Amino acid sequence: MRWLVGALVGVFLASPASAYLKAGPNVAGQGAHHRLQGGATNDTMATALSAAYSFRKVRSAYAGPSVKLRRTTGGTQDIGFAAQGDFDTAAAATFCNATTCFIDTWYDQSTNARHATQPTAANQPAFIQNCLGTQPCARSSASNHYLQSASVTWTSAVSSFSGVGMRSAGTGSCWLAQKGANNSFGFNNTANNWVVSDNIANFFTLAAADNAWHAGVGIIAGAASLGRVDATETVGTNIPGTSAAGTLNLIYSAGGDTCNTTEVLLWDGYQLSQNERTALTNNQIQYWTPLPLDTFATPAAAYSLRRLKSTYAGPGIRLRRTTGGTQDIGFLGFTGFTGAPLDTAAAQAFCNATTCFLDTWYDQSGNARHLTQAGTTAQPAYIQPCKGTLPCTRTTDVNQNMAYSSVSPASPLSVSAVGQHAVRPGGCTYAAVNFSNILGQNATLDITVLQATGAVNATAAFAAWHSHTGVMNGAASVVNIDGTETTGTVALIAGSGPLYFSPGAAGATCNEVELIWWDGYALSAGERAALQANQKSYWGTP
Repeated sequence: MRWLVGALVGVFLASPASAYLKAGPNVAGQGAHHRLQGGATNDTMATALSAAYSFRKVRSAYAGPSVKLRRTTGGTQDIGFAAQGDFDTAAAATFCNATTCFIDTWYDQSTNARHATQPTAANQPAFIQNCLGTQPCARSSASNHYLQSASVTWTSAVSSFSGVGMRSAGTGSCWLAQKGANNSFGFNNTANNWVVSDNIANFFTLAAADNAWHAGVGIIAGAASLGRVDATETVGTNIPGTSAAGTLNLIYSAGGDTCNTTEVLLWDGYQLSQNERTALTNNQIQYWTPLPLDTFATPAAAYSLRRLKSTYAGPGIRLRRTTGGTQDIGFLGFTGFTGAPLDTAAAQAFCNATTCFLDTWYDQSGNARHLTQAGTTAQPAYIQPCKGTLPCTRTTDVNQNMAYSSVSPASPLSVSAVGQHAVRPGGCTYAAVNFSNILGQNATLDITVLQATGAVNATAAFAAWHSHTGVMNGAASVVNIDGTETTGTVALIAGSGPLYFSPGAAGATCNEVELIWWDGYALSAGERAALQANQKSYWGTP
């Protein structure tokens, strides 16, 4: 079988035709991870927050609760914080057991006591317990679902907003924060857009994939107005802002969309610096981002050198060392927006002073389609470090690969892989389903190829790491490389056969860290963008 896959790699890839998890302790700052570190917080900066709402503690001096919940069976209860400043999810789960809960009050963690409330039960945003991984969120799905502070006389037209949110349905406006009914910050009434606006005539938008969590910053400061979504900043239109009196509205669905948020921060009369914006969004990304498969349809198979789903409790890989013996290597606990990485310390201890290879790559989908390779000379190498400080798998021979015995794929087929075509000539196959349906990189050209009956070729620079996602769906087929999409026509080749991972053609060195396959399911444009953004955040792809 190995020679046949190698031959297919040569045929398909030699021819030119052919980028928010349960929040756990930040290990770099144990005991203080609830504070927004790096100069972008009320703990470490001279300018205090004007208002702060979050399902984690953002100021170490704050001693109050996070939210007041109301349950449909009757009664309200304040829910505070557990150890290390995390939201007390256990207390919330006990109070909301076998019923639905809503947010009566979201308490302000600044020193200003601008608590956001909604006395009308029918208008209260929903409390969703397992919204962002295993962490909660506030959800608004109608224009009258919102929280509101008491009237405030805002001191300046200059405003800095920060929020962590997701629009999971609809394309209307989702305001995470609306200051004085004018200065607004959230999702625009266009698909896949974030907006900063004075809600009068001046606004600018930033790209932000729907159905994906984002950490955003918006600054309204005249000609210095700007926005930031995750790691990308955009200089905006001149927004004069307003200093008029008014309330502060939170989690406001202007068009009946489904809007979710876990954190909203506001500075009045203060413009966050470049360093503060970077530190703030980095901290939010590290704390809030869910594991990638927590918010996706269950795949047919999923392999990675990180944990992909919060509920997966098994090991990641089984290593074999040349000096003898095998050992399963698991994952560390959540370290924030960076996810749950492979336990590289355990791998390093097992592989100390010797070379390790992959005996088994465990399937995290729940379908037990584990990739294996019994032949020791055909096992891919385990390389640590490989991608920066992160590990990878490596094949340097046409006979090196791993396989699951037999699958019968159904159309449409979606495949995602994070890999590097490091040495050529010779192409890299990141996945081959039933021998024939292939996602990989060409032997001599800087392209990724999605091929079965027909092909889609997309630009992918040689020797660079890429996030590759392909959907075989007839005339609606598409390849997403690092966020850039190319369309074409590819028809699935049906039949039964093995699922192969990472065989390389002769002369190629192929590195891979992640492979996910959906059977009978076409990832949407929003899902492709969200998956690519998550892979970029973790693996550092372009």
